[in-house]
Amino acid sequence: MDCCRGWSARARALGASLALVLVLAPGAAAATRPRPPPPPVSIDTGPAAAQGAAVVPPKAYVLVDADTGAIVDQADDHSPRPPASLTKVLTALTAETRLTATDSVPVSARAAGQEANDVGMLAGQTWSLTDTLNALLLVSGNDAAMALAERAGGTAESFAVMMGNEAKALGFGDADVLNDPAGLDDDYSVGGGNLVSARDLAIATRALVADPTLGPIVATPRYSFKAPDGIVHNLTNHNKLLQGRYAGCIGVKTGFTRRSGRDLIAAARRDGRTMIAVLLGAEDTYGWATKLLDKGFATPVAAESPTDRLPQPGHPAPATAPLVPATTSAGASGPASHRAPARARSMVGTDVDGTRWSTWSPAAMAIVVLAMATAIGLRSRLRRRRRALRRLQLGL
Repeated sequence: MDCCRGWSARARALGASLALVLVLAPGAAAATRPRPPPPPVSIDTGPAAAQGAAVVPPKAYVLVDADTGAIVDQADDHSPRPPASLTKVLTALTAETRLTATDSVPVSARAAGQEANDVGMLAGQTWSLTDTLNALLLVSGNDAAMALAERAGGTAESFAVMMGNEAKALGFGDADVLNDPAGLDDDYSVGGGNLVSARDLAIATRALVADPTLGPIVATPRYSFKAPDGIVHNLTNHNKLLQGRYAGCIGVKTGFTRRSGRDLIAAARRDGRTMIAVLLGAEDTYGWATKLLDKGFATPVAAESPTDRLPQPGHPAPATAPLVPATTSAGASGPASHRAPARARSMVGTDVDGTRWSTWSPAAMAIVVLAMATAIGLRSRLRRRRRALRRLQLGL
């Protein structure tokens, strides 16, 4: 009987350990199976679409030939809308223009306290610019966005002015509102958040894709680095088109808030041509992006509009504030309504489509599993000893 009880306890411990592994590394099993192709989505909103299932278009979108700047397709592309984390394209351009590759990025309390998604920055740390930019663009770290803003502008509020200047230099043409470096639009956002048109986001994306530093980052499927606290971060790009779903994909950025909905900037390069699709408030971001990009590559250059085009890429705006390193005390600057509350750090987040991602290293996961299994085993042994003692007391 004791042998059976021991085996049962070990089985329960093993089951709990396996369950923990599945919770911490949900993508491990899925990574061994081929991903099914995305369902076909038609962008035809005319009679052909009416014959099949209902098609819900994005609230705004634009398709651009990045080489010529020609608008190939669009819907409501001049209307400023909440862009969520697509903001980080402009944040990266603004910060990278004003910093050098050797600059470091101090982490303030305000940056470390940003709500998810975050990459786990801690107040008082100092990160490299390269690691911070990768955390910003691959996994949409809001803490990385705030740290960059404070490093380049001194405060997030000053950085908002810089973003506005950068937007003017790039040639933004709509009535955009630029306040928050991360793209938040809730009570914790800087100045209430942002409003940016799909067309202006395409202008920023065209500049980012051509940038020799930022272009390769958004095209990177995975990036690993060791943070100042020794934690190894394994970042997987949130853009699933980079995971073999679209040939020639070179980025760029996902985004989601309750107010904005699901957003996506997708770019691809084929046969010497580069297409950019910007979608705001889309139910099926990847399906629509795929169809739009296909339409762009199927459109001959000679058939593109000769007049409806993006402005020529501008020159970076000059810095309007000194490069003041952010500190823990400076991180608490700004109105209290702009500060995110302190909270426990999480190494696990959720992508825009509900997919869980983790920055745990395999070694760290193994340690956690071993510790949990040991704790479960000790607890089972203690229970068995208590039952044995009770039988002795009862004279059984």
